[in-house]
Formats: sequence, structure tokens, C-alpha cells
Amino acid sequence: MHLRMQSMITSRALKLQYQRSIYRIYRGAFSINTINHHRRCLSTTKITTTTTANKSHLLNDHQTQLLQEQRKILNKVQHLAEQANVEYNFRDSVHLLSNVPVDDVDAAFSMVIAGEFNVGKSTFINALLGQKLLETGILPTTDAVTLITGSSSMTVNGDKEAVKQNQEVLPNGFILHRVNKQASALLKDLVLVDTPGLNAVALGHEEMTRRMLPAADLIVFITSSDRPFAESERQFLQSIQPYRKRIVVVVNKIDTLESLGSEYGKEEKEKVEEFVASNCAALLGARPIIFVVSGRNALEAKLRADSAHPSLGSGAAMWKRSGFEELEGYFLGELTADAKVMHKLLSPLGFADGAAREILESLKKEKEAIDVDRSTLSLLESQMEAWTKDLERDLAYDRAQIIGTIGKLERQISEFVEEAGISHQLSMSVNQDEFDAKWEQLGLDSVRKSVDEILEESSSMVAGKAKAQGQSVIEYLGKRPAVKRNDIIGNVIASSRFDDTYQNLLTKLTRSVHDALDTFDFKREADSLYQSLRITTAMITLSQSSLLSISALACYHDLIDFYVCIAGTSMLSISGLFALPHIRKRKLVSDLRRKLSHLSERLDAEILGISDREIVSLNRRIVEGVAPYSRFVKSETERLQELRDECEAALNESHSLRSRIKKTHGQ
Repeated sequence: MHLRMQSMITSRALKLQYQRSIYRIYRGAFSINTINHHRRCLSTTKITTTTTANKSHLLNDHQTQLLQEQRKILNKVQHLAEQANVEYNFRDSVHLLSNVPVDDVDAAFSMVIAGEFNVGKSTFINALLGQKLLETGILPTTDAVTLITGSSSMTVNGDKEAVKQNQEVLPNGFILHRVNKQASALLKDLVLVDTPGLNAVALGHEEMTRRMLPAADLIVFITSSDRPFAESERQFLQSIQPYRKRIVVVVNKIDTLESLGSEYGKEEKEKVEEFVASNCAALLGARPIIFVVSGRNALEAKLRADSAHPSLGSGAAMWKRSGFEELEGYFLGELTADAKVMHKLLSPLGFADGAAREILESLKKEKEAIDVDRSTLSLLESQMEAWTKDLERDLAYDRAQIIGTIGKLERQISEFVEEAGISHQLSMSVNQDEFDAKWEQLGLDSVRKSVDEILEESSSMVAGKAKAQGQSVIEYLGKRPAVKRNDIIGNVIASSRFDDTYQNLLTKLTRSVHDALDTFDFKREADSLYQSLRITTAMITLSQSSLLSISALACYHDLIDFYVCIAGTSMLSISGLFALPHIRKRKLVSDLRRKLSHLSERLDAEILGISDREIVSLNRRIVEGVAPYSRFVKSETERLQELRDECEAALNESHSLRSRIKKTHGQ
């Protein structure tokens, strides 16, 4: 009997809702789709009630399997979000509900009530239930998540003692209230989730509310008519927009406007409704479902009506002004068993899709940044190649200077040999002291000094350029976010200190060059040259003596005219002076040039080898300093591609599951 009366009351409420819907459509509050849906509700409510009356669960076995598949996808997206550093707390939200030790809470349809403190959330929920279940007051009264579920074993009694008996504090800090299902048809396969007030003094309240929203199947956002759609509320709605949840906006406390104008402040109520609707539409991109109600009037009317419908009790007029009849009619019409199932299965997928797209967008931005890092490495590689070529060119110039110094020595020795040979031949004697003094003026020590100066300048140049290149790499890479974020710059700095380069390079070059110069024995070459000049002088003297003897004998026997003999003898002497030692002198100079040429080749090879090895070492040191950055760029590129592939796969799974859910439910 009681069930039949409840069904009649529900049908009557839906008919009244439908009639008022037709009227309100002219004011733009409901869409045509909403009216058509209400028509369908009137024709299917009885069938739905009959087919679901014996069910104890919202989801059947197949739907439960679909829910499990949905949760797997959500877990994948959660894992991807954590790896991509994208805020996505669905797992936490589901965990909070799934850990509630109450049968079917996780599988039930969850309606989360959210709003700032002192907007009348508790009064609103009490009005929905028709009893004073939750405490109310001007101060924040809800400091924990409160779950309200229906139970057939609970009595219809709203006194404080009964409320305490049916209240339980759960291990996770949640407060659980069990109320009689017959007291509110809304609680069939549904759990009401009352959240702590937003914008309260206790910051933990808002955090807990935000943790609950991702798992909500429906969000009822409550604002107050005396301060509708405040900036903090706008920010909150904007922050939950990525959740892609269905949101019903309720403007509560319209009874505070009843004294403002005729017809219980009707004009002011319409202004408030339009203000909230337009602002929500601008924020959410579509005009939401909005109800303007008075939770206090609705609760009072229900309490006066006792077990009867409030429209039939002594508070009928108050009930009419409360706006709750339209609100409850909407909930009962929208939240059929099939609608709850569809919301339960599809709504989280929408949230997951939105999160996956947000992850992909985040990955796209990260890839754009890492692409710049990859370009930076390519540019750095080009810079290192150019730097190496410049350094090789500068070192080649220094080698040419050193070889030029040896060439200058070669020319000086050749000139000395020529000059010394002629001088000694003309003087008919070789003075060793004079020879040694002139030879010393050429001086190998001066050659060493010149070469050492070039080596010092070259080593200083290499060290300076290496340090400048390392510093350039530091400054260039130091601007990259990847370097700053991962503290890679320290590795580059550590490898770019080339304070020891100058001394090490100079030591190696000096030792090698001096070893090569020592192979040319300057004293031995001087002695050899001196002895050669003595032999040459002796040969010339002997040849001249022989010619003079022949000339004197010829003149004595009147064989040749005296003056002709003198002239002939002079010519023979001069010819002997230059012709006889020519071959020996040429060989002497050729040997010296060959030895100095070999010295030049050895010096060039030694310096080139040391320079090349030093360039390779400097390049390696700089590259090793950049290696952490290079490895990071490579690993990040691979990581981002893997995350992108996994995210796209999760999206495809979500779309496939969505199609199966809709196909299963004939959509």
C-alpha cells in the first residue's frame, strides 16, 4: 500500500513537473531535449519501477564487467598522467569511495553535492531527504565527507537519537548515514556525497572536496541567491571543467528574496537565475541545468506534510515557492535506472578522454621543448666542428712558424758555409777560433728560444680557446629549461675547466720539440764543417803551388812569354780556387739541408700529433660535459613517444568501450 502511494505521488510529481516545464520553456530555462525527456519519463517510469523493483544492485553482471574495464582504462590514464606530470586524481577519488566498507557504494550512482560553506548544502540535502539529518548553521558544519545511502532496514524517523544510531564514522574518516529508502525514492541505487564547504577557513576542506569530484557520476553545485556566482565559485567551476562531468547548478536560499517585490520576489529570482545561467554558460560553454530553490522552505513543507506529499500538506504554498518540485521531478525523471547506469559507465570515460587529451597536449608541448633541445645539440655539434677547424688552422699557423724558424737557420748555415769557404780560401788559412765564433753567432740556442716562444703562445691560445668554448657551451645550454630543471649544467661546468690545459700542452710540446732539436748536433756539424773547409783550403793551396811551378819552368826555357805565363798561371789559380772545392762544398751544403729538412719534418709531425691529440681530448672533455644533457634529450624523446603511443592506445580503448556500452544499451 505504501509503495503504491509512493508511486502515485511520484507520478503526480512528474506530471506537475512536465506541466511546469512547458511553462518554463518560454523563459528559456529548459531545452526541448529536457521536455522530451520528461515525456519519456512519464511513459517509462512504471516499467522501470517494475523491472528494477527486485534488483538489489544498480549494475548487472555484464555492466559490472564493463565497469571493471572502465576502471582499467582509468588506471592506465592515471598512470600516464603521473608520468606526464598532469594533475589527474581519479584513482584517489575512486579509492576513497571503494574503501568504504559498505556494500555497493562503489557500484552505486554517486551524486556529489559541492559548494561554498554557508550556501545551505546541508539544508538542501535535508530537504531532499525530508528529514533533519545533517546539522545546519551559519558556520561551516561539514568538516568531513558524508555519505548518505538508502537502507530498507532503517525506520522512517528523523529525530536526533535515530540519526545518531544510523550514523557511523568509517576508518577513512568519512561519516556514513543510512536512511530508509522509502523516505526518499532518490536514494535507490544512489549514494549522496556531501562534501566540506569550499572557500572555508580550513584549507583541507576544499582539498577533500576536490578529491571527491573526479569519481562523481553527477555534480550538484550549490550557490546562494544572496551572493550568487562569486569569483571563488567561478574559479572552482573553471577548475573542474576538465572533469567533463554533468553539472546541475542549484541557486539556494531564494526565500531571502521573497521580501523584494511582489509575488514573493519573482522578478528578483528571475534576475538571479539569469545572472547565474549567463555566467555559467560563458564559463562552461553551454547553458547548464539551473534550479532556483529554497531548501529551507522545501524542508519545512515536507516536515509539515509528514508522510503525505508536501503539495498536499499544510505547507503546500511554501512547497510551491520552494522550487523543489521541479528539482525533484528532474532528478527522478533523469536518474532512471538506465540513466544511472549510462552515467556510471560513460561519465568517467569522458573524464578519462579529457585527461588523455590533456596529457597528449602536455606531451606535445614537452616534445616541442625537447625538439628545441635536439636542435640545440645539432647546433652544438656544428659549433664544435667549426671550433675544431678554427683551432686546427691556428695550430697549423704556429707549426708553420716553427718550420719557418728551422728554414731560416738552414739559409743562415748555407750562407755561412759559402762565406766561410771563400774567406778561408782567399786567406789561404783556416782560423778555428774565428770560425767557431762566427758559427756560434748562428746559435741553436736562439732557435730554441724562438721555438719556445711560439710554443708558449700556441699553448696559451689552445687553452684560452678551449676555456672560451666550454664557457660558451655553459652559457648556451644554461638557458635551456631541460638543463635548469635537471641540474645538468653542473656537469658541463665541471668538464669545462681547462686551467691545466696550458701547462700540460706546453710541457708535452716543449719536451717533444727539444728532443727533436737535440738530434741535430750543432757542435759536431761545426767540427765537420771546419774540417771540410781545411781540406778544401789545402787542396786549393796544393793546386796553386803546382801551377806556379809549371809556369816558372815554362818561362825559364823561353817556351812561353813571361806575361803570358803569369796570366795563364793566374787563370789556373782562379779556376782552382772555385772549381776544385765546388763539388765538395755542394755536397756539404746538401747534407746540412737534408739534415735540417729531416728535422723540420720531425718537428712538424711531432707538433701535429700532439696538437691533434689535444684537440681530440678537448673535444671529448666538452662532449663528456654535455653527455648528461645529450642522454637526457635522447631518453626524453623516447619517453615522450612511448607515453604518446600509450595515451593514444588508451583513448582508442576508451572509444571502443564507449561504443560497446552504447550498443549494449541501444544507443
